[in-house]
Amino acid sequence: MAASLPACSKTSYDCYNDKFCRFCFSHADEYWALEAAMGIKIPKCMEAASTLNCPKKHDVDLWHQSGLLSKVHLFWGHNDLPLPHEDLPVPTCQQLYAGDAAAIAKHC
Repeated sequence: MAASLPACSKTSYDCYNDKFCRFCFSHADEYWALEAAMGIKIPKCMEAASTLNCPKKHDVDLWHQSGLLSKVHLFWGHNDLPLPHEDLPVPTCQQLYAGDAAAIAKHC
């Protein structure tokens, strides 16, 4: 989605804002009036690019052009988790619960 939308500017609607780490869409005047009538306060957007690990719009566009758009899964709060590799030895159930006869009896 970030690749399909333009970068946000003062005059753009339906855009990607990498400063606030948000997608922005046009808001009809009627919605603003309805929110004002309901007394809803619109929160001020806080810069979140560094805390949420958001890619820059320029980078997303480059990945899209080069076919590397699959890199986006490394952003927006992504954290690596180590996963076992097929070439690593997998411990047996007895090794995992070594010294715990009750766990071995229950799980193995």
